[in-house]
Amino acid sequence: MEGVDPKIEKLYSPAVIKRFLANVKPGANGCLEWAGALNDDGYGKISVGGREDQEKVRVHRWVLQSVLGVILPPEILACHGCDNRACIHPGHIFPGTQQDNMDDMVAKGRSVTVRNRMAFTDEEVLEIREKNLPLKEIMERFGVSKATASYARSGKTYSHL
Repeated sequence: MEGVDPKIEKLYSPAVIKRFLANVKPGANGCLEWAGALNDDGYGKISVGGREDQEKVRVHRWVLQSVLGVILPPEILACHGCDNRACIHPGHIFPGTQQDNMDDMVAKGRSVTVRNRMAFTDEEVLEIREKNLPLKEIMERFGVSKATASYARSGKTYSHL
């Protein structure tokens, strides 16, 4: 493809597009969900490039860039309006700064500050430990990081319980 930016060519090669299309499935609430590999934070990822220059990219960012027709600068995130990390529906993803993403989280009542500066109530921690909930479920249900979920479940935090 003569005259095409090498970064674009790498990100949107026919092989990458074929793998992408093979890993899209319908989800709840009108979402289209990624059925392929996930990173540690539960976001879809896809490999682009060859053996010598391969990199993993977040699929929702890949989708947003393809819709907008531009490569987003690192400071611009691909934010989920639906709050479903697996969602790759172009209509559910919007560009924003970290502050935009945090403002969206607060507006939807998913932030720790909205929960009185505590990530969990004592009852929630007891349930997490009793049921040994998976980290991904804790992260999604309570809107916390992997570390916060892990520390609460293991007793590293909330040690009084």
